Amino acid sequence: MTRSTALRFLTLASATALLSACAVGPKAPDALIPLSASGAFTTSDLPLASGVVTAEPARDDWWRLYADPTLDGLVAQAFANNNQLESAAANLRADACSANARIAVAQTSIDLQTRTVDLTQRLLEGGAGTGLDTARARSALASTRASLPTLRAARDEALFRLATLTGATPSQASEAARQCQRPPQLAQPVPIGDGAALLARRPDVRQAERNLAAAAARVNVATASLYPTISLGGSLGSTALSAGGLGDDTALRFSVGPLISWSFPNIAAARALIARTGALSDAALADFDQAVLVALQETETALTQYANELDRRTALTEARDQAATAARLSRLRFDAGADSFLTVLDAERTLASADAQLASSDAQVTTYQIALFKALAGGWDQG
Repeated sequence: MTRSTALRFLTLASATALLSACAVGPKAPDALIPLSASGAFTTSDLPLASGVVTAEPARDDWWRLYADPTLDGLVAQAFANNNQLESAAANLRADACSANARIAVAQTSIDLQTRTVDLTQRLLEGGAGTGLDTARARSALASTRASLPTLRAARDEALFRLATLTGATPSQASEAARQCQRPPQLAQPVPIGDGAALLARRPDVRQAERNLAAAAARVNVATASLYPTISLGGSLGSTALSAGGLGDDTALRFSVGPLISWSFPNIAAARALIARTGALSDAALADFDQAVLVALQETETALTQYANELDRRTALTEARDQAATAARLSRLRFDAGADSFLTVLDAERTLASADAQLASSDAQVTTYQIALFKALAGGWDQG
């Protein structure tokens, strides 16, 4: 046998031994996404033609849709000091702006009610009014003033938390956020994409998919332990009597047979390991299915909350306009002597309540927008 023939034989024998020592387990289960989860979202309250949302893919830099330089700066500052906190920064700025908006509404009501108190006092002093009307007016004014400290505290809390989030002290809270009078408004429709794009973006779904793949690999390793291990080795050498004869074919010697060894597995232990890893794989598959369902549920919930709050804000806007008309007419009728002061007071209270509810709805719309961006995995890099 020539040296090249011997080397080929040993190479083939070694490869055979390696293949004999390997066992292939079952194919890893696929992380299958239901077909129903890969299409458009089912929420029917947000038609694309309405201009509220679009079918464009969701954006990582979703906060730029508000076209708010102050918000852009706060998010950038939050990124510089923390990780994955853009939604918190946007929420806190919205909270501060919302509190300011409600403070402005309360202050407007206070100004109106102060004029009403002055009017009833003049009427009382002129003999045309009653002490009851004056007391009612003063009570309404005091009640509205009592709401201001709570609103200011809510604004300051949001500002201080925002300062902490951006790595600043409370005294260094954003002055722009302190002065804003309305929550950030979207400058364009919300891009939402579809279910398949959502599941590809969500980090929790991607993590569950990787966990499932790892669990399946462990099942394969455990299954391999059922097979006997065969070790096949050989030796190769030369029996030349001199250095010059080391390369001669006649001096080449090799052996294979004596180095064959077998190792039989402990079947009971191997099957127990397979059962354990199989159970873990089943659990990982269940976790993946749950992650998909939660992702879809959170997104659909955010969409329907956003849609319904938009409807609510539209209704509240109409209610506020009608309340303003009623308050103006009731004052005119009171001045003309056609209505009592109680009618005026009731109309003004209704207007103040409508203003407060509308300001609260504006804040809730922004909150639901941010929740929607979060559910869509905005801000997560897929790289």
